[in-house]
Amino acid sequence: MSFAVFSILIERVSVFALDLTDFVQIPANLKNNEFYIGKYPVTNAQYKIFTDSTKIKMPKYWKNGIYPTGKENHPVVFISYNNALSYCKWLEQNYPEYTFRLPTVEEWEYAASGEKKLYVPMGKSSR
Repeated sequence: MSFAVFSILIERVSVFALDLTDFVQIPANLKNNEFYIGKYPVTNAQYKIFTDSTKIKMPKYWKNGIYPTGKENHPVVFISYNNALSYCKWLEQNYPEYTFRLPTVEEWEYAASGEKKLYVPMGKSSR
């Protein structure tokens, strides 16, 4: 199974040693505790640091271990669920004061639609 795009979630924040500007704080509700979710999907450049340090299999579209030119800030694609989990574990090893994991479907939807479950979080329509 491959993810087209994935984002990470920080479950607990105890010490602000990590730059959280790339994360959005999502307030608690009845179903979810407060959490932080990545503003953007994991990029090729971020994933490259992970693959270089762990020697984990690189995405097939990377040629000779290098993502396509000019695509460093594009989302990494065609990685397995297990590799996405490994990426989260690797982040925890580098930032032990945090818990990283993939968001659940409920968390993803809540982060995307807001408390009022709007079609788009900024209002009733995208127009």
